[in-house]
Amino acid sequence: MQSIAIIGSGICGLTIANGLKDTKAEVTVFDKGRRPGGRAASRTIEGCVFDHGAPAIPNKVAKHFVTDTRLSSEQWLLDKSSTHCPIGGVANFGRDIADGLKVQQSATILGCQRNGEDFFLSLSEGRSVSSIDTLILTAPPLQSAALVQEIEPTLGEELRETCRMSPAWVVLFKIADQFSTENYAFAPSEIITNVRHEHTKPGRKSSSLGSWFVAECSSEWSVENLERSPEWVSMAVLEGLRADLGENFPVASSFAHRWRYASTQDPIGSNYLHNDNRSLWITGDWCLGNGIQSAHTSGLSVVNELLTDMGHGSFS
Repeated sequence: MQSIAIIGSGICGLTIANGLKDTKAEVTVFDKGRRPGGRAASRTIEGCVFDHGAPAIPNKVAKHFVTDTRLSSEQWLLDKSSTHCPIGGVANFGRDIADGLKVQQSATILGCQRNGEDFFLSLSEGRSVSSIDTLILTAPPLQSAALVQEIEPTLGEELRETCRMSPAWVVLFKIADQFSTENYAFAPSEIITNVRHEHTKPGRKSSSLGSWFVAECSSEWSVENLERSPEWVSMAVLEGLRADLGENFPVASSFAHRWRYASTQDPIGSNYLHNDNRSLWITGDWCLGNGIQSAHTSGLSVVNELLTDMGHGSFS
């Protein structure tokens, strides 16, 4: 039986695992995080759900994994287009895809080596996985480059030279009162590129908890303040918002989170990279550079290549 290991349980990695689940291959996903989904992440604070990574799921992606009934009932307007926003948070999207798949969370990969024609993975806590026929990396490019440096240095160097990703701080904050757009009209600034109204999403609109938001910081400001403490970032961003609005709006609570690899500055411009014998694949949203949509597109392309190699039809 062919053994396939996927590093990364973001949307790209989960798309690949899902597309291969009906084959005879033994597919295992490894991820250092505590839950699947990558930047499709949610956090609940004082009963308020914040989607502090991806704001929602593009409908084109969601249609592959959810029923039409659910899709139509969990819509949210983002950039003048309807998107899928699961009740309870976008993190539930990754959780649902991972259901039924073999996914190992809290599994940090320390290194990748060759063992003859097979791959060998070294994990934290002294664990290891051997006899891997096909290895697929969906981690950010610098992390993937470090993992393949020993086994495929040419691919590692290509990743380092061609692909660049930018960080982003986000600040989650809550206003005790119900929000009024007449009172607070947030606009982009040097610090903040967008403020999302989290309380307007499906399942949250009728809440009596007040109003809550996610403020996304610009790449430039995030780079400049990359190593600041979350407390400092939260205070600086809220002070900036108050200055922009000219009003000292009351904040009941706030929390800052740093995404070190949030967006792609320089994509590689193709769906994936692979070695000569097609046993090693490197892919992710950074290949095309358009977030979850690109993660899904690149993941599907790898699935179809692998299915072709196995003698199966394409997956769509």
